[in-house]
Amino acid sequence: ATYELFSPLFDETEIEMGEDKILTIKTQGRNRKEQLLKKVTWNGKNLKEFRISHNEIKNGGELTFWY
Repeated sequence: ATYELFSPLFDETEIEMGEDKILTIKTQGRNRKEQLLKKVTWNGKNLKEFRISHNEIKNGGELTFWY
């Protein structure tokens, strides 16, 4: 499965992926909810598109939305 990425509702959240694996989703530089998204990083590396596969996130990591 592939997930389309949009601005998250919360500035930071954690999702337990099972087996002590955590997916952290957070924002950087967001001052207001209507702000345009500039880029998304996965474990510090830029994503080329605003989408990510389930295989990438199933082991946990950090997804950061930059504004």
